[in-house]
Amino acid sequence: MKRADRPPILTPTAKGTGTGIALGLALLAAPAFADSRVLALTFQALGTEGEIRTVVRDLAPGADPKSQAPVLDAGLAAIRDFEAQLNKVPPGDGAPHPFDPPMLALLDRAQGACFWSEGILAPFGRGPALPAKGPQPDGPAACFRVAIDAKKGTATLAEGAILDLRELAAGYAVDLAIAALRAGSAGGSPPPDNGWVRLGTVQRSFGIDLKPGVGKWVDPPAPVRRLDPEFRGFYLSDRALAVAASTDEPPHVDQRLGTAPTAAIIVLAVAELAVDAQLLAATMLITGSRSGELRLGSIRPNPSILWIYGSGNGLPLYIEHSWSALQRRAP
Repeated sequence: MKRADRPPILTPTAKGTGTGIALGLALLAAPAFADSRVLALTFQALGTEGEIRTVVRDLAPGADPKSQAPVLDAGLAAIRDFEAQLNKVPPGDGAPHPFDPPMLALLDRAQGACFWSEGILAPFGRGPALPAKGPQPDGPAACFRVAIDAKKGTATLAEGAILDLRELAAGYAVDLAIAALRAGSAGGSPPPDNGWVRLGTVQRSFGIDLKPGVGKWVDPPAPVRRLDPEFRGFYLSDRALAVAASTDEPPHVDQRLGTAPTAAIIVLAVAELAVDAQLLAATMLITGSRSGELRLGSIRPNPSILWIYGSGNGLPLYIEHSWSALQRRAP
């Protein structure tokens, strides 16, 4: 790892050796599409603002691009349904409760993230560990505050446990919206061949051409540009990006210690799924680059992580893990 020279287009400054995922800052800029036939939908969900976009291509002569608008509504409906399910989560009482498949899948992912992070991310709040039923993997007691029965479609939260999915929910909602876009609308509108969904500082794209000037260009968050005006961004295609910072409110907290990061850090995480990108951004912010690199060696497929250390006094320090794997060009 070394201090970065000022990179023209985010030249990597410290190559990570691990491989990675099984698994606020200012809002990121909207995507730059070369095609002018852009359908866009903005909304509020999960306490933040969001946006869904698609570029309509290959229309028949005289066809109206707005004929694909119901597909955007389908993406928003998936987010709204998920938000409603979050609001109906029962309190921890030590008894099994039915959950819809998407929520049950999210609880399973949350428990896996708890084990992987060794309790840094512990989405099941307080309360005792549930009694073990058969062999269970080693891990902090906080990770055993939920018992998931996929066959019965139920989950049991320990008595007193309070579910806190803030480090997963936005990313999972984005993934659900992407899946809805790809499925098309219930009214028969065909699925678009490309799309982009953002919720807060989490975003994901699919099917966007990476030819120069056509791909989805991601501008860096404003605080990053203030630290280094030459930080220019990169293209994002069929991947997700999440951003976490030590200045975010509410803060990202190490659930083992109840403490938030004290150093001035910004983390950019790119993964295949938005929920994984969000999980990684939060965890890598809390652990920092040194401990974070060790954890990345246990996950597949390999994500791209960039840690940016700096307070504005001089050039920031960049430390990366597989960041050079991203395809980057000037817009």
